[in-house]
Amino acid sequence: ALPISPIHHVLLVTMGMVWSAMVERSLPDIDRITYFSDKLLMGWMEILCCPTATGCSIRNFDLHDRTGGKVHFRISRRLSYSRFVPRYVIEATGVPRPADVCRLEREEVVLRAKVGEFIKIQLWKITCNALEWNSSRKRDGVKPSVKNVCTARVAIATQAKIHFSQSKDDGLRELDRRTERWCETISTSDPRLQVRLKQFEHKKPQEINDLGIYRDGNLVATAKKQSFAGSLSKESVQPYLGVQLDSLQGESQVAATEIEADEKTEDEVPLLLNLKSLMEIAICLAWSESTMGPVQDMTSQFLSAFRSNVDGPGSVKQKSFPVDWNVSSMQKHFVDHPWVQLYSFPTEQEQQPDSDQ
Repeated sequence: ALPISPIHHVLLVTMGMVWSAMVERSLPDIDRITYFSDKLLMGWMEILCCPTATGCSIRNFDLHDRTGGKVHFRISRRLSYSRFVPRYVIEATGVPRPADVCRLEREEVVLRAKVGEFIKIQLWKITCNALEWNSSRKRDGVKPSVKNVCTARVAIATQAKIHFSQSKDDGLRELDRRTERWCETISTSDPRLQVRLKQFEHKKPQEINDLGIYRDGNLVATAKKQSFAGSLSKESVQPYLGVQLDSLQGESQVAATEIEADEKTEDEVPLLLNLKSLMEIAICLAWSESTMGPVQDMTSQFLSAFRSNVDGPGSVKQKSFPVDWNVSSMQKHFVDHPWVQLYSFPTEQEQQPDSDQ
């Protein structure tokens, strides 16, 4: 091959940079209200997770940047032993690769459905770590810190309920779709963290799109899913995820960690987010997995059985799904994880359908 002259090299690099800027996707809407849950400005950092063709980019939101702001982290899907058990990695940008700072693995998914009742429980393992320089010469690359690491497990329980309509003359009862209700319960192995939805019960699963994360009872993060029209199918929609982080509390947490452990050194790579903030973003991403990439599981089949009558097409009986379960038995399934929380919907006697709806 012929050698490339310095001028040609500069031209090639410039053309590559221009091309990268041209192909980088602009935000569908630049208004910050579209992506973030609350008007939290003083002391709050706004992070926008944007879906891409290969995963997701995490940006420090800039209202004046058409792409949403500077990319500080990228998320990609890694190889796993099964396509139904995804593994995601968050990698820092601006430092030599590999620069993995967080790993998310969906360890278990439990799907159950019977006529008028549905439950899906996901168990995630999240590990976050700081980065350290391999040597005083920063060009030698980085490595994961073995001292500054935190791990947590997260359970996301999505449940739905449909009541039966009044009995017909023939004694058969059908589902009353007007009574369909959805809820989501998110629990963590860290007793200091509580995750709560802005509104608990919803009429549609698409309405579950706002949550808050509390540490020791104080709000430290909010998250909001935002989907846009134009996708070929609802299953392929990858929503944007806007996360607001309490940056002032994050700084105090980092300072406390330094005082207690005295582990942080000059070798640690400075990043936009500390470990606590990384963990909070990772919890939000596990809740909004479709932001990181298309979700592949059997949820649609169980939903079809949940909404079908006893002998209808796609019913539980037709698919031979097990029906000998309830919330109590599902709670016992996670006996090794007593922190997992589930919700019990009111019975038909406690919640009568509104005939005027």
